[in-house]
Amino acid sequence: MKQLKVGLIILFIGCITLVLLSRYPLSTPTEHKISATIIANTLTQSLDGHRRYLTLEHSELGTFRLGIPPTTNCQVNDLALLQELSNKLTQKSSYQFISCSVSTEKGTL
Repeated sequence: MKQLKVGLIILFIGCITLVLLSRYPLSTPTEHKISATIIANTLTQSLDGHRRYLTLEHSELGTFRLGIPPTTNCQVNDLALLQELSNKLTQKSSYQFISCSVSTEKGTL
């Protein structure tokens, strides 16, 4: 009987935690958007489907890789528009892909 009570308490705490995490996400969008030059576009295939990654270059952030939807097809030297996300726990920024466009001049959209 005691094990059942402990199990129910753990289940209840887990449910409360899930509800709180779904209502209050850890990452929230900021007003800041950046553009970065696409230096590589990689499509991979695995047992659970396709994945696409862009390797991006930014003057302040350096070179980094970002996952995008596999159906999105951006070309090398295009510019990727990214939304900055702020993590409430770590106070670090991450980026979410918005779109890509043909670069008329490096560094601008």
